[in-house]
Amino acid sequence: MQSWEEKILIKQAGIAEGEQIGRSKEKTEFVKKLSNKFSIEQIAEILEIDISEVEKIIKEIAK
Repeated sequence: MQSWEEKILIKQAGIAEGEQIGRSKEKTEFVKKLSNKFSIEQIAEILEIDISEVEKIIKEIAK
């Protein structure tokens, strides 16, 4: 593999990681906003994620 190919792969990995972090922050913000009005089950359904993930986010928020 040539160096320019390696640089492209590194850049793509960085972009993917940044997108994942952004989605995680968005989920956290949504859970914060929804937690006062909806149950954990309802939040999970709205965000289309597992209940365990919602619980994990709520624990992180409470810290």
